[in-house]
Amino acid sequence: MHTNYYFLRQLSQQLGHKLNGWQIGTCFSQQKDELVIGFYSPTDEFYINAVLRSDFCCLQFPEAFARSKRNNIDLFSELLDLRILGVKQYENERAFAFELEDNYLLLFKMHGLRSNILLFHNGKLHNLFRKRLKGDESLDPATLDRPIERSFEDFEAAEGKWHPLYPTFGKEVKNYLIAKGWDKLDIKTRWNLLQETVGLLEDPRYYLRQEEAAPSFTLLPDTGQEELPRKPIEAINRYFRSFVGAFALNQERQQLVRQLDRQIRQSESYIDKNLLKLEELTTSKHYEEWANILMANLHNVKTGQEEATLYDFYHDCDIRIPLKTNLSPQKNAEVFYRKAKNQKLEIRQLEQNIQNKEQQLSTLKQQRESLQAIEQVKELRNYARDEGLRSEPKQEEKTEPFMRFASQGFDIWVGRNAKANDELTLKYSFKEDLWLHAKDVSGSHVLIKYQAGKTVPPAVKEHAASLAAWYSKRKNDTLCPVICTPKKFVRKPKGLPPGAVIVDKELEVILIEPKAPADLK
Repeated sequence: MHTNYYFLRQLSQQLGHKLNGWQIGTCFSQQKDELVIGFYSPTDEFYINAVLRSDFCCLQFPEAFARSKRNNIDLFSELLDLRILGVKQYENERAFAFELEDNYLLLFKMHGLRSNILLFHNGKLHNLFRKRLKGDESLDPATLDRPIERSFEDFEAAEGKWHPLYPTFGKEVKNYLIAKGWDKLDIKTRWNLLQETVGLLEDPRYYLRQEEAAPSFTLLPDTGQEELPRKPIEAINRYFRSFVGAFALNQERQQLVRQLDRQIRQSESYIDKNLLKLEELTTSKHYEEWANILMANLHNVKTGQEEATLYDFYHDCDIRIPLKTNLSPQKNAEVFYRKAKNQKLEIRQLEQNIQNKEQQLSTLKQQRESLQAIEQVKELRNYARDEGLRSEPKQEEKTEPFMRFASQGFDIWVGRNAKANDELTLKYSFKEDLWLHAKDVSGSHVLIKYQAGKTVPPAVKEHAASLAAWYSKRKNDTLCPVICTPKKFVRKPKGLPPGAVIVDKELEVILIEPKAPADLK
């Protein structure tokens, strides 16, 4: 029920309270069918991670989001720095929208596996995230609100059916009503049950229900469920983490099980085929018999014959033995003896191959059984690696857009050029990192990488400031002022040239002598 109207209504209300007046700072995708939208205020940041896959759709709200260093693309760039004016929940519809400055509307259509995010400008569709959902191109936000009269008289007019009055209940609420004996109730009792159920949905508690494939999210109480936090954002985050963990475990396990099943089928087929061949060889010893019959009848066979009809004393009947015309009877017998010897060798090899394959088949079945018992992704991956079920991916050689330095155990990274500065600040940094730059001139972006629980000493700041001054237009000045501020106060609005950013708050300006790296050691 994480895309149910009644949950979305609570969620959009919390988003409105939190984000009104905030601005959009980033919007990008780094995985197929996943859109990340970052919001910022003067003192904080917030993210929506919209996972809109064909097999799972859900919104998640991480406190921070580390953008990958590669394989990502900026989207909906028109939204950057626009302020949120409000969050609108459409009545009786699984959709809500961020109302933005300049008449932009960012609509979240949460229709299960056909969920999508659409951008409107001046009431017209401007862009959409999942472009393959062609039907969304004709969607009109002005038509989404669906006010519905809901009185007992309306319920009677609907002949005691809930769907005309509550079309957004969905399958789970339907099953809940059926479990409560809906089909056997009179119309008045049905109405009372409806009001009770709506009360649960409009002032909900949130629950996590463990199921075989993956956990589910529900607003309806039942036995054996885990109650989640009362706030929608916290509740859906808990569900998302639980689902992704279980889903990832199930997906990876099924992939490995399919691989093992394929190997098991191949092994069983190999054994069956070779058992048939072995049976044929062990029950057919005619080469050695032919050789013995020939040797007993050398005087009755002449060189040049294509075949010889002789008495078979093994089976008490005549037998026709094919011969090579260019060989003597004795040499033909030697050929048959050699074939009989090779046949015995082949039998021994087949028996060994079958034994090896049976041992391998037993191992495969044991591995499959062990996989089914594993309940943690990390444990599954370690088992797959240790058992050789999946080879480790090759590590690609990394090319970094920055130079590395160190001071008193702290890492200092310096951008190589304007384009590299953008990568360093936007992709390789975290909000807790200290960001430095020569004031009022062009130069390298510099980061002092954050270390949990440690305060950056003044000497480290001065070291990094000297580098920022050296790799700037002020490198030949006697002293250079250098901005030093947490990276979270640095942003890059749309349209700025490479390397250019806006610093919202300069916490410190360090006056420092520019020094080359060699002079700082």
